[in-house]
Amino acid sequence: MRFQPFLASFLPLLAVLLAACGAGTEPTPAPPPEPLVVLSWAGYMPQSILDAFEQEYAIPVQFLAYADQDEAIARIQAGEQLDVVILGDAYIPGAVEEGLLAELDFANIPNFRNLGPSFRDLAYDPENRHSIMIQWGTTGLVGRTDRLVQPVTSWADLWNPAYAGRIGVWPYKEELIGIALKSLGYPLTSEDPGQLQAAEEKLLQLRKNVFLLDPNLPTGASFLQDDQTVMIYGWSYDAMQAQKEVAEITYVLPAEGTMIWTDSVTVPANSARQEDAELFINFLLRAEISAQLVNELWIPSPNEAARSFIKPEILSNLLVYPSLDTLKQAEFYSVASEETQKRYDEIWQRFLAAEGPGPRP
Repeated sequence: MRFQPFLASFLPLLAVLLAACGAGTEPTPAPPPEPLVVLSWAGYMPQSILDAFEQEYAIPVQFLAYADQDEAIARIQAGEQLDVVILGDAYIPGAVEEGLLAELDFANIPNFRNLGPSFRDLAYDPENRHSIMIQWGTTGLVGRTDRLVQPVTSWADLWNPAYAGRIGVWPYKEELIGIALKSLGYPLTSEDPGQLQAAEEKLLQLRKNVFLLDPNLPTGASFLQDDQTVMIYGWSYDAMQAQKEVAEITYVLPAEGTMIWTDSVTVPANSARQEDAELFINFLLRAEISAQLVNELWIPSPNEAARSFIKPEILSNLLVYPSLDTLKQAEFYSVASEETQKRYDEIWQRFLAAEGPGPRP
């Protein structure tokens, strides 16, 4: 009882001290969330979509670009911290065999049901265990009609000496070797040694005629808008972008047949954020978001549910969505044998070492 007077006088002081201490202490802010890292081709992922994902889920996204898919595979192999990587169909089986890709949990990707049946369960990844297609397209020739001496109809037009030094090609191994094979009338997927030798000789001839496009650019439009370039090999979106500044642009699927390419989302096996990565993939497969990709990039989507959200002028544009008749001679890329892949590498190194006009300024 004798301490009560002391406590009575001390408690108000203690309250003041505690209040003062509390007023001077700021709560420690929570650290910002680590960004989800997405690796893809330059220009293939509109910032508006990344921003919309961050706004909805409070997960920032860091977008990184690669120059080609060999680089993408090398970065996964090196253990770089990547969460979503866009890969073409020909690269997926090797990545799976090497254990580079995680098996997807479809409980986290319910929007997979939006894909059309023709774009699921394909030979390069049965049951879509490691990948989901988000884009596809054709490869053709994009030309300046005001500079062509005659209409473009064939892959052989790339070898026309009248255009020496004024034709641009993307430095992509599979596509250029494929173009050489197709120009000779051989299958895109040929592994015949004699046909590959002929394709190499054809490519070395081509090198004298063409300059190499910068793979860090999202499209070849800037070259088609310059005062020299006659044509490039490229894609419908190259033509669409170039037409914004130049009306005299044509996109042709050559008579020998086009190549159909596909791009799929994958999750590297070493990603520590597979669930967030699958959340992002599910977001991309949402009908409205898939349509936004088409509306902004002019690249076809395998997402059937997205069609009602795609601009009618894009759906009806035969450059973007070719007719079935046009695609009759189209071929998909396939997974080559180890021996053929080695032969491809040898052909490619000799092509790059060959003398040509070089890069354009």
